[in-house]
Amino acid sequence: MVEAFNGSHKAKVSFLNQIEKSEAGALVEDIQALGVDVEKTTATTMANACARFLSAVNEDELRHGGSPELQLSVCAGKARDLLDSWAWDRKDRASDITQLVAVTLALHGLIVKGRQVTQQSAYSGAEFTVL
Repeated sequence: MVEAFNGSHKAKVSFLNQIEKSEAGALVEDIQALGVDVEKTTATTMANACARFLSAVNEDELRHGGSPELQLSVCAGKARDLLDSWAWDRKDRASDITQLVAVTLALHGLIVKGRQVTQQSAYSGAEFTVL
């Protein structure tokens, strides 16, 4: 990730990251120094994201390509009480719910922020001859 932002095409992007009690919290300053906008989640944000994700699953609005890692991550997760709501938690210390949390926050970011408008390529609409 660091290499991707050190080149001539440095871009500002936003990502959601559950910073509280997270190893990723130690990387925030380094990531910001690369020009990346970091949006920290709160317990409320995480609870909202989990509720929206579960709702999308129950409404059959989500699909995935059958990634074994995501399947394992979903199976390793469980709900835990969080304030007046709930959030994902690991079933045990050996469980890894990283991908479950990532797709939950990615969906939340898409719902809240919408799709980012990308710059059109300088080559869009250009005619090329393949030699």
